[in-house]
Amino acid sequence: MIKSVKCPPNLKRIEDDAFSYNPLEHLELNHGLETIGNHAFAGYHLISINIPSSVISIGRYAFATRNVPISSIVFNNNSPHLEEIQKGTFRCHDRNGAKKFDIYLPSSIKTIQTEAFRGLRNITVHFEEKKEYYNIAKDAFEATADLRFDGKTRASRNK
Repeated sequence: MIKSVKCPPNLKRIEDDAFSYNPLEHLELNHGLETIGNHAFAGYHLISINIPSSVISIGRYAFATRNVPISSIVFNNNSPHLEEIQKGTFRCHDRNGAKKFDIYLPSSIKTIQTEAFRGLRNITVHFEEKKEYYNIAKDAFEATADLRFDGKTRASRNK
């Protein structure tokens, strides 16, 4: 079982299911990484996630967790190329709660798909101000306890 991953500097893509269901405790993604595949790090132990600014695409359920609450999601340097957060990307099945944390969504984000942040607890979501609207699926934040938005968000909600 793999507990730690440090990506080499020339890595551009992490394939689907590459490290899924390994008890990862440490993950260091490289600058230059562009694509993170579906279920790439889905599993049970990863609690802190730092997305490099070079990332263009994150697959479905890429960082979904079970039994361990996600306690930090950081988009480095506002991740200027990332336009969509796909289905279940940061879905969390923990029912025990987590410490309070903030998520600062990049201004490049246009769409947040269904269940993208499902089950996260005690979070505040901050949207960068921009002229365009966000397209947020109606259940993107389903089962998210103590959810707060920053108050300056303009969003359209899918039905």
